Amino acid sequence: MQKTTIYVIRHAQSEHNLSGSLSEEPQKTYGTLGSPLTEEGKRQASMLARELKRLHIDCILASHLNRARQTAEIFGEALNLPIKTTDALQERLTTESEREAGSRLFTFLQEATHEWREKNIAVVSHGAIFRAMLILLGFATTNELPAGSVANTGYAILETDGERWVISNTQGIIKVL
Repeated sequence: MQKTTIYVIRHAQSEHNLSGSLSEEPQKTYGTLGSPLTEEGKRQASMLARELKRLHIDCILASHLNRARQTAEIFGEALNLPIKTTDALQERLTTESEREAGSRLFTFLQEATHEWREKNIAVVSHGAIFRAMLILLGFATTNELPAGSVANTGYAILETDGERWVISNTQGIIKVL
């Protein structure tokens, strides 16, 4: 199978993550805020960048929101790659259901696969939309993957031939059984 490999990554720790100001409905109060990374977040991103370097990443795509963009910039500097930002990767919007948000992310990944066929792609996004996509792909149910179950710099490795999608590995994703 000729495959495209996508590393879907939640951004590193932000100021709002650290302060605990995340409400029960993050998409309404937090999702579109421009919270910067903490020093710990910068360290997390640097550590993951070293791992990504060994994986021969071909492109870095990121949400335009500050915390994801900053995470991607740290990756880009370590990998000597430019980053491309887009609002398609932003956190779940107030107008979206969880399923719609997951579908938006998955649609973006399908489009990226066509553009970057047979390449290794790093995609930096946000926890709630990432979680919604994992549920949509059948990785877990909503009850098995509660809010907050995707850690900062947690990731899933998706492999696709353009038709079949396989989650081959995860890191920093806590599934409740």
